Order: sequence, then structure tokens, then C-alpha cells
Amino acid sequence: MKKILVGMTLFILTVAAGYAERLFDYRGVFPAERPATAKITNYMLLKKDTAITFEIEEQGKGVSNRIIIPRIKLTSDEKVVIEKAEGLGGLRVPETGIYEITLVPQTTDPGEIRFILKVFESALTDPGVTSAISVIPPLPVTAPATTPVDAAAMAPALTASQTETAPVLPVATAADLSLLLPQASGTPPMQTTASPASAVSDTSAVSTQTADVLLASAPVSASASLQTPENMAKLISPKPGSFMNPFNGIRVEYDDVSFVAADKLSQMFSLFLRKADGSEFPVKARRFSPEPDILVFTPEKILPGAVYNLSIADESLSTRKFFMLPALPEVMIEFSQTPTDVKARVFWHQSIDLMPTPAGQVQNLNGCALVIYRESTVVSRLEINEALPPVGQAENIQYRAQPFEFEITLPLSVFEGKPMALEVKALIDGGNEPVTIRKGVFQPEMTDDEPEAVEEKPASENNGSDFSDAPAVDHEATASPVTAEIEEIISRESLDASTTFSLEKSFAVVSEEAEKLNAWPQSVAWGETGGLWVLDSQLFRVSRFNLNGSLVKAFGAKGGADGQFGLPVAIAVKDGKIYVADSTKRGIHILNEDGSFAGAISGDPATAAKIDLPSSVCFRKNEIWVADRAQARILCFNDQGAFLGSFASTAAAPIVAPVSIRADADSLFFLESNGLVKKFSPMGSFDATFQSGCSESTGFDVDPWGGIWVCDPVKFMVHRFSRNGKILTSILPPPGPRPWVPTSVAVRRDGKVAITDAQNKMVHIFSPAR
Repeated sequence: MKKILVGMTLFILTVAAGYAERLFDYRGVFPAERPATAKITNYMLLKKDTAITFEIEEQGKGVSNRIIIPRIKLTSDEKVVIEKAEGLGGLRVPETGIYEITLVPQTTDPGEIRFILKVFESALTDPGVTSAISVIPPLPVTAPATTPVDAAAMAPALTASQTETAPVLPVATAADLSLLLPQASGTPPMQTTASPASAVSDTSAVSTQTADVLLASAPVSASASLQTPENMAKLISPKPGSFMNPFNGIRVEYDDVSFVAADKLSQMFSLFLRKADGSEFPVKARRFSPEPDILVFTPEKILPGAVYNLSIADESLSTRKFFMLPALPEVMIEFSQTPTDVKARVFWHQSIDLMPTPAGQVQNLNGCALVIYRESTVVSRLEINEALPPVGQAENIQYRAQPFEFEITLPLSVFEGKPMALEVKALIDGGNEPVTIRKGVFQPEMTDDEPEAVEEKPASENNGSDFSDAPAVDHEATASPVTAEIEEIISRESLDASTTFSLEKSFAVVSEEAEKLNAWPQSVAWGETGGLWVLDSQLFRVSRFNLNGSLVKAFGAKGGADGQFGLPVAIAVKDGKIYVADSTKRGIHILNEDGSFAGAISGDPATAAKIDLPSSVCFRKNEIWVADRAQARILCFNDQGAFLGSFASTAAAPIVAPVSIRADADSLFFLESNGLVKKFSPMGSFDATFQSGCSESTGFDVDPWGGIWVCDPVKFMVHRFSRNGKILTSILPPPGPRPWVPTSVAVRRDGKVAITDAQNKMVHIFSPAR
């Protein structure tokens, strides 16, 4: 009965821990040969009145009841002792201080016991805690209500000649709003003037700084006819009536911007989102000046469908303008059929984190056009704008518009039994011609049978998941037939610390103009017999290129089926298999080289094998190692996908948001989002660390000669470090139309270096200088 109670307690605490903040991890080992009185003591600082819960996991076995905590003591006052023979699951801390926590094994079974003690701060109280140490929680404090600002309702509030003092609104913390990785862009920019808002200064260099700005705002006006004062910066792109392409950035023109101090720029320019409660959420943006009098902002993270608010002030900070820059929502298309009509529903998901008004997120597709084809012949076109009534008919199209959805109905006879195609077109960054941002294909039936998709088109493309404006066909079929070449790779015995690298070749990873707007080459890996594999996280595609940069094959699609991607972020190649880390699917896809599904590693949510937010994958011998950014955990699996063990952050060896991982025969290396490079043993022992200075980077590799490579997308460089953190060489931007954004790096055993450039949609190959 006691074991059952202990098991139930551990289960409850495990569930509670999922909703708690983890304070501490401690890794320990009870040796195989241990006395009957074996115990381990640990010390930690705990704050009065906090509710603490404990969870103990055995390596490879998950939550365990073979180790308990029978005693907790306040070191500064021996009278404060909490004991429980069957083990404590937690406590309400009676006094602030350092507590001694004693762990003992509850089994006489032979063998070593490796374990992790996890300590959580939780709102729950352990049912086993005695009332003697419980503390009455403080009375709740009700925060003042915040009234959301509705841009449409406030539109008449300002005129071209008026200014208004900006009220200070509460600003959310970064933990309150989870932003997704980049997508494309939403509704026309709007602007208004107001008095200056507060801002957080940024002291880094102008050409390399990241702006993380705290901003107060004025009510937003729908007026677009305001005059720009001579001493105010001018917004160049995106232009009114177009969606923002976040990968091209927000461009403003300002005289002599290169001579303005960095802290002054931080006060003059800032970017934020509006949360559901009306408060503002600052957005980090890389800021650089690619040419005289031009300043470019590139948001580090993009939430599809969000309306980004850009604040621009003059140098005196006496006048401030606000521009609403919508990011394109992730549009989807569904088809259905009745005996007489064909219906198409264009929709996107509302973000519950953002203000549910046009000031916070895209609610309609103003500025877009729906084009309907019968095979290749245009049969109808519907322009969507603010003047369009919510329900009506245009030509032979009946339509109904509502927030986050647009539905059209056409007579079945229009298509004469031929395939129907629907394209959603939009202006991006003020371009002169609209581009197709979503296309769906459907095969109407002239009978009462259920409609079915065109047989030769993949289902994921028929329901509108294709980003390109080309017919919905396999990517491989669109490429010229190119065979994969087997390359003789001669390994280098050494690579001197003083070696420099020169550009050997560059090639584009996409060719379609519509794809260039969305493409984001995120990860690269060398093929085992030559060539390169490139993962594009926004096209949901894996591509193989030969020695000359020609496309050999490409596969991948977004969807829920086996082998389809959610948000792929990293790639690795071994023994003819492609391993793709997918942060949305919370696992690793295993694909054959032809793109067919070979398996998946998803871990076990009920044990230490849980994978939450995989950010990278690599190999050590026959082991698969996965970095989990959300859990700050490193997990190990065998080549069959079976879980072998894991280690996580501890007080002595903290791990913070690991974004990339690599391994050699003896060690693991990983890069954290804060720029720290850390070295651990495969058993989780911390060995060394150094600061690369490359924050928010994912590009990382370790070469066979002891070099550690890190991409710096903010300073537009790639560095090779020694093991002690000394920069050995730096690769500067290659020639290109725009400053490059290096997102990943891969070093081959012959010394060649491949670097993906997300800004120019290219791969650059460098070779050791002779």
C-alpha cells in the first residue's frame, strides 16, 4: 500500500511539474557497492512561502521511487527540520535560507543507480507535507483592467495636422508571448503622429546592433495622408497596400543615419506587437545600414498574421509616428462540392496572444486577389479591399467574408469537369506585380459523388499547403534531370590554426521568384559521397545539390502525415538516412535519400525520453544526440531510436537554451542562444566553456582538427575558434546583392566549408587557402 501511495504522489507531482518552473537539477550516483546507510546530501537556497516539489528520475527509466528524500533541514536553524519516513514529495518553505536535502536509496538491488533530482516551484502543495510547515498564501491582488485599443474605432481620432501625447501602456515580458520562426507577411501599413515614447537604449554598434525596445504608444489612426517632417525618417518599404516580407526587412530613409549614435537610434526607432490585453510587446530586430542614409530592421522572430508596429521619432524626440506593418498570415485552402456548386474556403488561424483587432493581427485579406482557373484559363478574379461588402456577388462568384476566413462559391458548370485552381495573390513589400502566396487545386466531379483531389497532385498541395505559384507538383519533377555524382573525398591530416579560407563557389538554393520571398535555408550537411543537403525551414523542403550546385532532388511538405514537417530546423546525414529535427512535431524525422519515410524518434512524454523543442541533431559513433532547447536537456538515442539517457542543467553546470549540438569521439559540444559554447562528456560532466559573442545564432560545427565554428548573423561573419575560445580565422561576407545572414555551417573532412545564406537564398563554399 505504501508503494502505491508513493507512486500516486510521484505521479501527481510529475503532472504538477509540467506546469511549474524548474529551479534546479542535481545529478548524482549511488555506487553499486554501497553501505546500507548510503546517503547523498545536497544544498540549495529556498525562498520563504514558495511551494517546492521534487521529482527524481533514474537514467533511462524515468520517474523512480527507488530513491527518496526522507529529511530536509534548514542549515541556519536546526529546529527547522522536515522529516517523512516514506519520502517527501515537496514542501511549503517556512523560512528563507539554505536547506540540506538528504537522498537515500530505497532498494537493496545490486547495481549502480544514476539519478537526477529536479526541483520545481509550483502552485501545488505536496499532499505529504505536514500542516506544521504550511504557510497561508497571501491574498490575491487584482490587477487593474486594461482596455484594448481598437485601431478601427480610433481611426477618426487624429488628423494630418494633429499630434497627441502617447499614453504609457504596460509591456509584456518575453515569456508571455511565444513567437514562431519566420513566415512571410499582412494588411496595409497605417501611420500616425504622437509625442515621444519611452525606449530602452542599445549601446552596440550601429551596423551590428540588436534593438530590443520598450515602447509607449498613442492610439492608432487609419489616416495615411500625414506629411513627414523634414527631420523625420521616411518609411520606404513595405509600402501602403502591401504585406511585409520580414526577411527583406523594414527599410527607412534618414539623412546621415550612419552618424547617429546607437543609443539615439534606439530611442528613435522601435518595433512592437500589441497583445490581447492591449499591452505592448517589444520585438527584437537586427538593425544595420546597407547603404548611406538607409536603415534596415529585420525582426528576429516572426509571428504569421501579426501586425508589427514601427515607431519612428525625430532626433529631438518631440514627434513620433507609428506605422502598422502586417505580416502575411499562414493561409490555407479547403475545397468542397455540392450537386450544383464548388466552394473554396480560404482561412488562417487567429492568434490568441495578439489583440483581436486590425491593430493587433490580420483579420482580412485586404489588398489580396483571388484568381480562379479552369485548367490554365482564368474564369474569375476577385479583388479584396476595404470597400468590398462582407457578403455579395462579383461576376460568377458568390462570396462571404468574415474575420480570419473568406469563402467563395462558383457554379459547378463553370469548370466543365476540368481541374479547378485557386490562387491567392498579394503585393509583397510594395512590388508592382502581385505574387502567388498560396495555391490549391481541386478536381470537381460532375456527379453526386464525393469530390476528390487531382490524382497526380500530392494531397498536401491540393489542400493549399504549397507556397509557390507553380502548379502543385513534386519539386523533383520541376528540376532538370541531374544525376548525383560520387566524389572522391581525401581527408586532411591537419588544418593549421592560421589557415585562411577563400570563396570557391556560390549557388542559389531556390529559383522560383515566389519561393524566394519565403525561402529560409536553415541547415546544411555534407553528403557522405559528395554534394550537399540543404534544409529550408519555411519551404518545408530538403534539397540535395551536386558538386556544381545543380539541384539533384528535393522533397518535403508541410502536414501531419508521417514524414511531413511542422517546423523543421536542423538536418543531419548518416548511413544513407536523413535526420530532420522538427520543433513543432517534437521529434526527429528519419527519411530515406529519396524522401520516403523511414521512421521517427519522438521520445516518451512520460519519461526522461521526452522531446519538447528539438533544436539540433548530431551523431557520435552510433549514437544519436538531440539538443532540446525548451527543456535545456541533451538526449541520447541509439541508431534504432531507443532512448539511452539524458542530462540537463544543474547549478554546477547550467545549460541555457541549447540551439545546436555536435560531437567528436570523446566529447559533446553545443551552442547556446546566449552565444556560449560548452563542452560536456557523454555522461553529462561539464568540461569547459567560452563566450563566442554570437548571440541568437544556430550555425555551429566542430571540425576534425579541433576548430569550433560559429555563425554570427548579426555581425555578418563566421568565426573559427580554438578550443579555448580564441578566434583563429573569420570569414567575411562574400559578394552579393545584400548583406548575408549566415544561418548554418558544415565543415567536411577535406577542409571545405559550406555556409547557408538565408538573406540571399544561397550556399557559399569556401576552401582552405593554398
